[in-house]
Amino acid sequence: MASTAAADATLSPETAVEQANALLTAGDTGGALALLAPFAAGDRVALAPRFLMSMAAWKMGRLDWSIELMRQCHEAFPMNGTVAEALASLYAQAGDLRESLFMGKLGTALGGPGALSELVPAGFPNFDWAFYSIK
Repeated sequence: MASTAAADATLSPETAVEQANALLTAGDTGGALALLAPFAAGDRVALAPRFLMSMAAWKMGRLDWSIELMRQCHEAFPMNGTVAEALASLYAQAGDLRESLFMGKLGTALGGPGALSELVPAGFPNFDWAFYSIK
């Protein structure tokens, strides 16, 4: 699914997320990030592209970057249960007991996973597993 930067500029955020998710699922993390980058730049947070970028960063083993991107999602959309659940899992993976527990409770209060949950890659640990794995 190679595409040029000019073609990427004409994609809608929804189409970019759909195509990037397919690339990420196929193992092309770099291609996914290239498609998402134009929608995640700047101060304005486009939720789905930034959420998926966070998941791509996690797949790359960049937990620090993944947490930062997901925190930006949470700050812009604090009432999104999927974001709270994902951030809780990321904090738990980083060993941050306090933030993980807070975000886990918030995610539960907000109703847990929603529409963005389809963007969570296979193998991403749910909050419970990640929390109980904190050493």
